[in-house]
Amino acid sequence: MDFNKIAMIILFILIALAFYIGIIVFTLRITKRNGYKWLGIVAVCLISILFWFIPAMFTLDGFFFNKKNAIEVLSDNEIELNSDFEFESKSITGIMDYILKFNLNISENDKQQIIQRLENSEFRDLNSNCESCDLYSKIPKYLKSDTILHVVYETDKMWNIQRLHVLQNRYVRTSDFIQITKNSNKIYVERHE
Repeated sequence: MDFNKIAMIILFILIALAFYIGIIVFTLRITKRNGYKWLGIVAVCLISILFWFIPAMFTLDGFFFNKKNAIEVLSDNEIELNSDFEFESKSITGIMDYILKFNLNISENDKQQIIQRLENSEFRDLNSNCESCDLYSKIPKYLKSDTILHVVYETDKMWNIQRLHVLQNRYVRTSDFIQITKNSNKIYVERHE
Protein backbone atom coordinates (compact mmCIF):
# COMPACT_ATOMS: atom_id res chain seq x y z
CA MET A 1 0.00 0.00 0.00
CA ASP A 2 1.44 3.37 -0.88
CA PHE A 3 1.62 6.37 1.42
CA ASN A 4 -1.33 8.23 -0.20
CA LYS A 5 -3.73 5.34 0.39
CA ILE A 6 -2.66 4.98 4.01
CA ALA A 7 -3.01 8.73 4.56
CA MET A 8 -6.52 8.70 3.04
CA ILE A 9 -7.59 5.78 5.23
CA ILE A 10 -6.28 7.48 8.37
CA LEU A 11 -7.96 10.76 7.37
CA PHE A 12 -11.26 8.98 6.78
CA ILE A 13 -11.06 7.25 10.17
CA LEU A 14 -10.28 10.53 11.94
CA ILE A 15 -13.19 12.33 10.25
CA ALA A 16 -15.56 9.46 11.09
CA LEU A 17 -14.43 9.47 14.73
CA ALA A 18 -14.83 13.26 14.97
CA PHE A 19 -18.34 12.97 13.52
CA TYR A 20 -19.18 10.13 15.93
CA ILE A 21 -17.90 12.03 18.99
CA GLY A 22 -19.73 15.18 17.85
CA ILE A 23 -23.04 13.32 17.59
CA ILE A 24 -22.56 11.78 21.05
CA VAL A 25 -21.71 15.11 22.72
CA PHE A 26 -24.57 16.90 20.94
CA THR A 27 -27.09 14.17 21.91
CA LEU A 28 -26.01 14.11 25.56
CA ARG A 29 -26.08 17.91 25.91
CA ILE A 30 -29.50 18.31 24.32
CA THR A 31 -31.14 15.52 26.33
CA LYS A 32 -29.49 16.59 29.61
CA ARG A 33 -30.53 20.22 29.08
CA ASN A 34 -34.15 19.11 28.56
CA GLY A 35 -34.13 16.84 31.61
CA TYR A 36 -33.96 13.50 29.76
CA LYS A 37 -30.49 12.31 30.66
CA TRP A 38 -31.51 8.62 30.56
CA LEU A 39 -32.96 9.11 27.07
CA GLY A 40 -29.63 10.60 25.97
CA ILE A 41 -27.72 7.59 27.29
CA VAL A 42 -30.06 5.20 25.44
CA ALA A 43 -29.76 7.28 22.24
CA VAL A 44 -25.95 7.31 22.50
CA CYS A 45 -25.91 3.52 22.95
CA LEU A 46 -28.09 3.03 19.85
CA ILE A 47 -25.98 5.46 17.82
CA SER A 48 -22.82 3.64 18.94
CA ILE A 49 -24.21 0.25 17.96
CA LEU A 50 -25.22 1.51 14.50
CA PHE A 51 -21.95 3.40 14.02
CA TRP A 52 -19.78 0.36 14.76
CA PHE A 53 -22.07 -2.28 13.27
CA ILE A 54 -21.76 -1.06 9.67
CA PRO A 55 -17.94 -1.25 9.41
CA ALA A 56 -17.90 -4.49 11.40
CA MET A 57 -20.38 -6.02 8.97
CA PHE A 58 -18.08 -5.38 5.99
CA THR A 59 -14.96 -6.44 7.87
CA LEU A 60 -16.44 -9.70 9.15
CA ASP A 61 -18.07 -10.57 5.83
CA GLY A 62 -14.78 -11.95 4.52
CA PHE A 63 -14.23 -13.79 7.78
CA PHE A 64 -17.50 -15.71 7.38
CA PHE A 65 -16.90 -16.57 3.70
CA ASN A 66 -16.36 -20.33 3.71
CA LYS A 67 -16.07 -23.37 1.46
CA LYS A 68 -19.84 -23.60 1.00
CA ASN A 69 -19.92 -20.05 -0.40
CA ALA A 70 -17.00 -20.84 -2.73
CA ILE A 71 -18.80 -23.95 -3.99
CA GLU A 72 -21.90 -21.82 -4.76
CA VAL A 73 -19.86 -19.33 -6.80
CA LEU A 74 -18.17 -22.15 -8.71
CA SER A 75 -21.45 -23.99 -9.32
CA ASP A 76 -22.91 -20.81 -10.82
CA ASN A 77 -20.19 -21.27 -13.44
CA GLU A 78 -20.83 -25.00 -13.81
CA ILE A 79 -17.65 -26.01 -11.98
CA GLU A 80 -17.89 -28.94 -9.59
CA LEU A 81 -15.14 -29.98 -7.22
CA ASN A 82 -15.30 -33.63 -6.13
CA SER A 83 -12.30 -33.49 -3.80
CA ASP A 84 -11.58 -31.23 -0.88
CA PHE A 85 -9.85 -27.90 -1.55
CA GLU A 86 -8.04 -25.25 0.43
CA PHE A 87 -8.21 -21.47 0.30
CA GLU A 88 -4.94 -19.88 -0.69
CA SER A 89 -6.43 -16.41 -0.18
CA LYS A 90 -9.80 -14.70 0.01
CA SER A 91 -10.94 -11.10 0.20
CA ILE A 92 -14.16 -9.15 0.02
CA THR A 93 -14.16 -5.43 -0.68
CA GLY A 94 -16.67 -2.74 -1.51
CA ILE A 95 -19.87 -1.41 -0.08
CA MET A 96 -22.22 -0.80 -3.00
CA ASP A 97 -20.16 -2.67 -5.58
CA TYR A 98 -19.23 -5.91 -3.89
CA ILE A 99 -16.00 -7.56 -5.08
CA LEU A 100 -15.17 -11.09 -3.99
CA LYS A 101 -11.79 -12.62 -4.78
CA PHE A 102 -10.50 -16.01 -3.74
CA ASN A 103 -7.81 -18.46 -4.81
CA LEU A 104 -8.15 -22.19 -4.31
CA ASN A 105 -5.74 -25.11 -4.28
CA ILE A 106 -7.56 -28.06 -5.84
CA SER A 107 -6.73 -31.68 -6.60
CA GLU A 108 -5.19 -32.79 -9.89
CA ASN A 109 -8.29 -34.92 -10.66
CA ASP A 110 -10.61 -31.94 -10.21
CA LYS A 111 -8.38 -29.78 -12.42
CA GLN A 112 -8.36 -32.39 -15.20
CA GLN A 113 -12.14 -32.80 -14.96
CA ILE A 114 -12.67 -29.04 -15.20
CA ILE A 115 -10.29 -28.67 -18.15
CA GLN A 116 -11.98 -31.54 -19.99
CA ARG A 117 -15.36 -29.89 -19.46
CA LEU A 118 -14.01 -26.55 -20.70
CA GLU A 119 -12.48 -28.11 -23.80
CA ASN A 120 -15.93 -29.43 -24.75
CA SER A 121 -17.89 -26.37 -23.64
CA GLU A 122 -20.44 -24.87 -25.99
CA PHE A 123 -19.20 -21.43 -24.89
CA ARG A 124 -15.57 -22.06 -25.90
CA ASP A 125 -14.01 -19.45 -28.15
CA LEU A 126 -11.43 -20.99 -30.46
CA ASN A 127 -10.37 -17.63 -31.84
CA SER A 128 -6.74 -16.99 -30.95
CA ASN A 129 -7.19 -13.27 -30.25
CA CYS A 130 -10.49 -13.89 -28.47
CA GLU A 131 -12.57 -11.13 -30.07
CA SER A 132 -15.72 -12.31 -28.32
CA CYS A 133 -14.11 -12.23 -24.87
CA ASP A 134 -15.43 -8.73 -24.15
CA LEU A 135 -18.86 -9.77 -22.91
CA TYR A 136 -19.88 -6.21 -22.03
CA SER A 137 -19.89 -5.31 -25.73
CA LYS A 138 -22.09 -8.37 -26.39
CA ILE A 139 -24.99 -7.22 -24.19
CA PRO A 140 -27.99 -6.74 -26.50
CA LYS A 141 -29.68 -3.33 -26.56
CA TYR A 142 -33.08 -4.80 -25.75
CA LEU A 143 -33.65 -7.74 -23.46
CA LYS A 144 -36.95 -9.52 -22.95
CA SER A 145 -35.75 -11.25 -19.78
CA ASP A 146 -32.66 -11.74 -17.65
CA THR A 147 -29.77 -13.10 -19.70
CA ILE A 148 -26.57 -14.96 -18.89
CA LEU A 149 -23.59 -14.50 -21.21
CA HIS A 150 -20.64 -16.94 -21.17
CA VAL A 151 -17.30 -17.26 -22.85
CA VAL A 152 -14.58 -19.85 -22.27
CA TYR A 153 -11.14 -19.40 -23.79
CA GLU A 154 -7.64 -20.75 -23.47
CA THR A 155 -4.34 -18.90 -23.18
CA ASP A 156 -0.81 -20.29 -22.89
CA LYS A 157 -0.94 -20.66 -19.11
CA MET A 158 -4.64 -20.51 -18.18
CA TRP A 159 -8.16 -21.55 -18.96
CA ASN A 160 -10.46 -18.54 -18.56
CA ILE A 161 -14.19 -18.34 -17.92
CA GLN A 162 -16.18 -15.14 -18.08
CA ARG A 163 -19.84 -14.98 -17.12
CA LEU A 164 -22.26 -12.07 -16.91
CA HIS A 165 -25.75 -12.19 -15.41
CA VAL A 166 -27.54 -9.30 -17.12
CA LEU A 167 -30.94 -8.11 -15.93
CA GLN A 168 -33.70 -7.06 -18.32
CA ASN A 169 -32.80 -3.36 -17.91
CA ARG A 170 -29.20 -4.17 -19.08
CA TYR A 171 -27.79 -3.81 -15.56
CA VAL A 172 -25.06 -6.39 -14.90
CA ARG A 173 -26.03 -8.14 -11.68
CA THR A 174 -22.96 -10.35 -11.39
CA SER A 175 -19.75 -10.55 -13.34
CA ASP A 176 -17.51 -13.59 -12.83
CA PHE A 177 -13.98 -14.09 -14.06
CA ILE A 178 -12.37 -17.47 -13.30
CA GLN A 179 -8.91 -18.72 -14.23
CA ILE A 180 -7.69 -22.30 -13.97
CA THR A 181 -3.92 -22.70 -14.24
CA LYS A 182 -2.48 -25.32 -16.55
CA ASN A 183 0.82 -25.89 -14.74
CA SER A 184 -0.48 -25.99 -11.15
CA ASN A 185 -3.68 -26.93 -9.34
CA LYS A 186 -5.02 -23.46 -8.69
CA ILE A 187 -8.25 -21.62 -9.43
CA TYR A 188 -8.49 -17.81 -9.27
CA VAL A 189 -12.00 -16.40 -8.92
CA GLU A 190 -13.18 -12.80 -9.03
CA ARG A 191 -16.86 -11.88 -8.70
CA HIS A 192 -18.36 -8.39 -8.96
CA GLU A 193 -21.89 -7.91 -7.68
